[in-house]
Amino acid sequence: MFKFGKGLFGSEETRTLKNSQALSTEKDSLAADSLDKDSVKQDSSKQAAVASIKLALPNDNPDAVADWLLKELEADLAALPPIKEGEVALNGIYTFRNTPQDRLKVRCFVRNGADRPIRFTEVALGIVNAEGEVLARQIFDLSLIGEIPPGTARPVDLYFEPEAVLAPIPKEGWRLVFGMLEK
Repeated sequence: MFKFGKGLFGSEETRTLKNSQALSTEKDSLAADSLDKDSVKQDSSKQAAVASIKLALPNDNPDAVADWLLKELEADLAALPPIKEGEVALNGIYTFRNTPQDRLKVRCFVRNGADRPIRFTEVALGIVNAEGEVLARQIFDLSLIGEIPPGTARPVDLYFEPEAVLAPIPKEGWRLVFGMLEK
């Protein structure tokens, strides 16, 4: 299940598992031109430049977010490693076991380094450890996050169902990756 809004913009949540590692690597960045060839086309000469990324909230309304949360999101975004122009990155920030449903909540950023807006549909996502072992996998309907403008990052809460979590998630050394359907 995917959720954006409630939880991100309402209740204060305690971070029990903070992933302090830089999570964006070549493996969890996806060239934007491979997402949707009709909506995003990239000039390969731009691949070496670093994209400038700013926070993009839904409806671009920072007043809908508590000041402490807005500062936290901006700090988390600033701590991420840069991405290249033309890349789209999915970066995990922390995990939190959501009781009573026992779902695993993953706060992440979807960063758009492309020069055009991007839009997702259903996407298979996984969590892997430092050795590349799959710890969780699930399909998410990311169309709910809407269009992500160029040069922006959207905070997203993903909820992995209990049966999708295959092993405990460590405090550090995990990352989110695209396309983790195979077992």
